[in-house]
Amino acid sequence: MYNQVPHQLEIMQTLTRAPLRSVRAVSGIWDAERPTEGALAALLTYADGTVAQLTYSGYDHFDTDELTDWVGESGEEKFRDGHGAARRTLRSVADPIAEKQLRVNSGYGISGAVRSASRMHEPHFGFLLASCEGADLRPSSDGVRIYSDDGVREVPAPPARIYPNKDAVIDELYAAAVLNQPPVHDGAWGTRTMTAAFALLESARDSREVLVA
Repeated sequence: MYNQVPHQLEIMQTLTRAPLRSVRAVSGIWDAERPTEGALAALLTYADGTVAQLTYSGYDHFDTDELTDWVGESGEEKFRDGHGAARRTLRSVADPIAEKQLRVNSGYGISGAVRSASRMHEPHFGFLLASCEGADLRPSSDGVRIYSDDGVREVPAPPARIYPNKDAVIDELYAAAVLNQPPVHDGAWGTRTMTAAFALLESARDSREVLVA
């Protein structure tokens, strides 16, 4: 809940910028060896009328990259026979310290983590569909696909300077630290993210809707 679902919450913050009003969530702990919430289904409502449905499962069974042209979270092209690789890797880890090191070694900035743009695409966090008044939109491998009354078209995304595409994060940090520009992802942004995460956990625990503001 604290490691993965905040990404979904912040996608919604980016799309709406409206205050979160209420959440109703159900969570699941489906692995006795990893006793924490590993699955979530939730309904969120926002002050501007936006409604979001969030679904998450961290148990590495169905790979949603099948729905995103077999492009992975960081934009890398994936082999279709890699099903269950994460769970197999975790089974080979001896203890929590080794698992922590495994996570560090797979993070951004590690040698070999930056790849050629010729084999990379736009990053994503699972399958996302935005249903709007005039069309439905979803991120594609290299842009945004728009499904409207007139058919389907794609708007390409500007190419990143380097892949995985983290340049916007560095640009925002530089602008805040050096150019004294207020960052989008400031302390208030993070507070809203954690407030929403706490509300989801409370809703799942108490089996009720939780009003956020």
